[in-house]
Amino acid sequence: MDAVVTPIGIAQIVWRNSAPIVGILFFHWSTTNVLVLYFLDTMLSFGVIFAGLAKSFSPAPNGAGTWIKSEFTYVFVALLLCALFGIPLGMPVGLALGAGGFTFSGALADHSLRVGGPRLCAGKRRRLPAGSSLCRGLNLRRDGA
Repeated sequence: MDAVVTPIGIAQIVWRNSAPIVGILFFHWSTTNVLVLYFLDTMLSFGVIFAGLAKSFSPAPNGAGTWIKSEFTYVFVALLLCALFGIPLGMPVGLALGAGGFTFSGALADHSLRVGGPRLCAGKRRRLPAGSSLCRGLNLRRDGA
């Protein structure tokens, strides 16, 4: 697949990568909350990838009962692998948060984290494999719209 690079695509990449820095410097976002959101984003991305891999390695379901079982299996595999990968990836995050005096009660009191977490989850919905029944159940098209 050849990707076409457009100026709008480049601008989106620059904006998405500069938004946290701009927010920290000019809008006084909490750096610990940005770190938590980045970690959550990484784990959600891994979950989508692992669910897609589980779907690609499993046989096609041939009935309603097997379809439901397959969907739960994909989610279970994704959660299990995210838990396994989240431990070593989360250790440096935990150390950085602990050194900065991070508390979950303080983070949850911050509006930016309460809004950012669900927005990340909603955004990952668009990254599901296009052919999956999970994707069809969420009314997603191949182009991600």
